[in-house]
Amino acid sequence: MVLFLLGPSKWAHGYSPPTIPVWLHEHLPPRTTTAGGPPTPLEIRQALATRLGLDGHVAVIMESHADQAGESKAAKFSRLVQDEGVTRFAFYWPFGANRAGMDVEIGFVLERLRRKEILGEDVRILIEDDGSKRRAGGREAGTGNSVTFVSFEQGRRTRYYGDLVVYGAILPTWSDYGELLELLENIADE
Repeated sequence: MVLFLLGPSKWAHGYSPPTIPVWLHEHLPPRTTTAGGPPTPLEIRQALATRLGLDGHVAVIMESHADQAGESKAAKFSRLVQDEGVTRFAFYWPFGANRAGMDVEIGFVLERLRRKEILGEDVRILIEDDGSKRRAGGREAGTGNSVTFVSFEQGRRTRYYGDLVVYGAILPTWSDYGELLELLENIADE
């Protein structure tokens, strides 16, 4: 299975993530503008994709692919899904990340769900929840037997995550990057 790993590119202003494990640092891309600071969420996604590749999985990161001349971001997204044979979508949601721009990527996936090109079970929202301070979001019981999404980070542009859940997206949580990698491997193996 080919996994499209989506997520934020930057940390929210003033936020610094906890220590990143050594095994993840080993796969970080070469640093450019963020030298000296913690790895960005984009760099972490790239490192996770590299690590997954070493284990025989394919993970697509939109930002790691060059734009084609005159190509819109929506066209690029569609091209990558088609050309790479994407079958699963995972939204990496670490606590403290800036979500500006994620609404667009979520919209791309929602449109595929609406047209029944993919199923809700093909989409995961991977939410960081360390059991204490870093709890980005979660599930709550809705009316009847429904489950709704709730963000625990105020002002973080999470309006459309709930729509993914309505279509059946699955909301696993992770407390450290080892657990996140295991989740990603399991998704890629489905």
